[in-house]
Amino acid sequence: RSEVHSKIDNFFDRFRMGTLLHQCGIRKRHGHGVRPLIKTIFTLPFVGKNFFRGIVINEDLPFGKDAAYELLKCSTYN
Repeated sequence: RSEVHSKIDNFFDRFRMGTLLHQCGIRKRHGHGVRPLIKTIFTLPFVGKNFFRGIVINEDLPFGKDAAYELLKCSTYN
């Protein structure tokens, strides 16, 4: 893991991003959790990737592009 990923992990832990997302009503009903999706999207500019390169064509992610697009499309993720 890179230093960037470690710093982002620390940021998410320090500011309790999972709790904040839940309090804002952004939570999952099925599929992948919100926190990993948000963290992956949040990380993109810090690792020099755009959405297409970092999500759409990235086969190393545990979720597909549809999950990321669904998160961005909905005001409260389901």
